[in-house]
Amino acid sequence: MFPGNTNDKMMLLLEAGIAVEVARVALLKLARSAWQGNQAAATALVEATAWLKKVVDLADAIRPEQDQELSGEDVATHAATITDQINNLQAFKFKTNSILTIRGGLDGERSLQIFGLAPITLGKRQWLVLKHLALHAHAHPGAYLSVNEIVNALLDDPTREMAEFWKDVAPEDVHKMIGSLREDIERGGGNPRLIESAKSYGAGYRLSTPCWNVFVEDLDCE
Repeated sequence: MFPGNTNDKMMLLLEAGIAVEVARVALLKLARSAWQGNQAAATALVEATAWLKKVVDLADAIRPEQDQELSGEDVATHAATITDQINNLQAFKFKTNSILTIRGGLDGERSLQIFGLAPITLGKRQWLVLKHLALHAHAHPGAYLSVNEIVNALLDDPTREMAEFWKDVAPEDVHKMIGSLREDIERGGGNPRLIESAKSYGAGYRLSTPCWNVFVEDLDCE
């Protein structure tokens, strides 16, 4: 897929990584400017940088160390790895590229903030369901969490047990909380498709955005 000899291929890959990094910086500058007068534009620009960051991270894998030489086989292997990862990301077919942060706990304030929008205050049940969807997004990127798995995760949640809160969790409760979360997200200016349903009823839900866009307190995507 890459023309020319090994050195040409290596240069193309390195130049691509540098170009993306320059574009990322430019977009960040634009986002800061747009934030002053157009929040929608700022949000779109910063979301774009999230995708660019992923491409840069992938490109880092093929950057040689100082004085290191890569063979044609090395380049081909790295290129194949990058292609596979990009194909995997595309296969998830996320509905949004929203950047979100979930804060708080059962005690005190709880909120969901979608970048560029005012924080959305969460009820205790909403916060618990959203927290487990976020944790699942990090542990199993792109996968759905079934309704029964959500119920079991809530029943096993030590925070819920210690607070002696929501003792009887049923599948109907999960569906109700998902519905209320979508309503609050849409009311707050976000995309309700951020919480995506599996095609089969009861088969589950997922956060429909890449895992590196999802933050729960200090939890980052590995």
